[in-house]
Amino acid sequence: MGRHLPGATVVPNMITGMTDAKDFDRMGIMCYGFSPVEIAPDQQFYELYHAPNERVSVKGLEAGSRWLYDVVEGFCT
Repeated sequence: MGRHLPGATVVPNMITGMTDAKDFDRMGIMCYGFSPVEIAPDQQFYELYHAPNERVSVKGLEAGSRWLYDVVEGFCT
């Protein structure tokens, strides 16, 4: 993340919910979650996350998509 946002603070976050990770784990495949999104300092992310009017900014989604692509590309090369 430092490559994209020098000086930014990256923090872990537990997202509760259902994933397929438990099924992959049974097959011996280790899974990690990574759901990047750029959040403006004044954005009320947790008030919108899984809310009736759930949304993130287009800019945040586009940035997160680029970052996730870079991670997957790095693992695959």
